[in-house]
Amino acid sequence: MLNRNEIKETRKMIGWTQAELAKKAKISLSTVISYEKGGIVRPSTEKAIRTALKTELNAATALII
Repeated sequence: MLNRNEIKETRKMIGWTQAELAKKAKISLSTVISYEKGGIVRPSTEKAIRTALKTELNAATALII
């Protein structure tokens, strides 16, 4: 499982801004900012962030294969 720093780096690697991640995860921008700074979020929020990133990574991988 990725830690917060790895999640932030993955977001950047994908080329997403914090606002884009917020939109894809259906959460607020302030929540993404707080999360990346180490703030406490609900487990469902963290799951939404991880799911959004995983979905994008899976889509990118499918294009390569």
